[in-house]
Amino acid sequence: MVAEAVFLVARVVVGGMFLVALVSKARDLPSFRTAVRGFGVVPRRLERPVVAAVLGAEAAVVLLLVGRSSAAVGLGAAALLLTAFATGMARVLARGDRVPCGCFGRSTAPIGRAHVWRNGLLAGAAVTGLVAGASSHARLDGPVLLVVSLFAAAVVVVLVLSDQLLAVPEPPPRRPHRPPVGNPSTGATRKR
Repeated sequence: MVAEAVFLVARVVVGGMFLVALVSKARDLPSFRTAVRGFGVVPRRLERPVVAAVLGAEAAVVLLLVGRSSAAVGLGAAALLLTAFATGMARVLARGDRVPCGCFGRSTAPIGRAHVWRNGLLAGAAVTGLVAGASSHARLDGPVLLVVSLFAAAVVVVLVLSDQLLAVPEPPPRRPHRPPVGNPSTGATRKR
């Protein structure tokens, strides 16, 4: 029963993330093309086919994760895609480029280590779900299925919101406080 719950959580979390990413990117294709361009590995003439291929792959993952019999293929494909995304992001970071993350459509947050970690953890969740699904043939009953599904959906919401939180700019560094310098003869003070 635990293995089946892990399998279901992985399907809902990974499928939910891919669904939100797919819809967000499809709603703002120019921003997604800009993000693809920022990775610096796709020639400009291939941007549109690459964008279409990514959207198609994400849609395929979502559809495969719906059915239990096709979920193993979906989790495997998701793990490969997420690993590729994390690797591309790591390359951007290694170059020192400040490319906006196009994971969920338009974003002002440049790719950071948190994005790489998130994709790596999601790839790990997909592999964990794949292993759990292969070792389980049990079925969850109604109440347990509902609780597990709600938990997985909450995880998706937190992960999607994390991308929005990463877009919040950090406040500028604070300057150390320096007391005003006084002129003993006039009593006037001035700042340094």
